[in-house]
Amino acid sequence: MLFVFDLSDPELNIPFCLRLLLNKNSISPELLLFLPENRAANSFIYMHRKYTVIAEGLSDKGLVRNQNEDHILVNDIVFTDDGVRRVFPGQEMLVFAVADGLGGHRAGEVASRDVLRHLQVFARNLLPEEDLETLREQFSRWVMDVHQSLLRRGREDSSCEGMATTLCGLLFSGEAVVWFHAGDSRLYHYRRGQLDRLTSDHSQAALFNDPDIPSNMIANCIGAGKVPFIDVGEISALQPGDVLLLCTDGLSDMLDDDRIALLLDAKTGSAMVDAANERGGVDNISLIKLEISE
Repeated sequence: MLFVFDLSDPELNIPFCLRLLLNKNSISPELLLFLPENRAANSFIYMHRKYTVIAEGLSDKGLVRNQNEDHILVNDIVFTDDGVRRVFPGQEMLVFAVADGLGGHRAGEVASRDVLRHLQVFARNLLPEEDLETLREQFSRWVMDVHQSLLRRGREDSSCEGMATTLCGLLFSGEAVVWFHAGDSRLYHYRRGQLDRLTSDHSQAALFNDPDIPSNMIANCIGAGKVPFIDVGEISALQPGDVLLLCTDGLSDMLDDDRIALLLDAKTGSAMVDAANERGGVDNISLIKLEISE
């Protein structure tokens, strides 16, 4: 049986059609001719991004701390104390995030790593056609589940008691780019000399608008407190040449926005890590620099 769909028809519910055809985990070979690049139909992805994402992720212990409690997620890789550079040409589903572990000793390292591993699974199970409000609800449920998981780990293992983590990340899904954020790690958007911070710190200093409160006193994170929350938003109309920067406070506390913009304009991510260390490197320094290219 041959099914023919007019993909230019704005009334066509493509996800519904794919689900209908995949009801018995099979699909007519003829239908594959109508899917972008003959992609596997069980992904339910029907939008194709027209740009390439060049990702550079770096995590450094800094000059003062004895260990690195940060972790980085570059799509399918979770790591710390290392660097990676990867190119994603038109791949439909991507996830990137930084997590700054709290709790001291090895506990913070465990929290940041575990949250990013949970995030990988969560992102793989998302459907690209879901709208922003649905994603907000799903992220809210997910962050509570992960929060409870960290609390259970702390009760079962005394060395992990009190551990928690920040989280700041990006989800590329078809044409949509969604950001999510809990804590004081940050997301910046840089375009032609203009740097914009897209997240607001969940710190007590920001909450009470009091610069005298130490910046590392967090008002919201995953694994501490009773009810964490996560902000979720969308970036519209990315352009070739745009740069997105995810970073922990080990970078943003050392470098002001003007310095970050200058380094994003022409330098690699390692230059930003070096600059933060030159200013003292008092905390772990982690970042993901994402360049948008044609």
